[in-house]
Amino acid sequence: MSIQFLPVNPILSSSLDHVASNNSDLSNKLLEIQQDYNVMDRTLRPMEDIMKDELIKNINYIKDNFSWMKN
Repeated sequence: MSIQFLPVNPILSSSLDHVASNNSDLSNKLLEIQQDYNVMDRTLRPMEDIMKDELIKNINYIKDNFSWMKN
């Protein structure tokens, strides 16, 4: 079983990079938002990994110990 949390959409990210070259107030604000998102992503990633691992362990336990979950 695999669960993956996706980072910022690559198309959106490249669009933000392009907008940043304009150096307008809007582009600066968008870059700030992207930077905040990246910081939150790095901060939350370890917690997401723990939750993912626990979820997989719980599902495997249920699968291994309850006949209604097999197959």
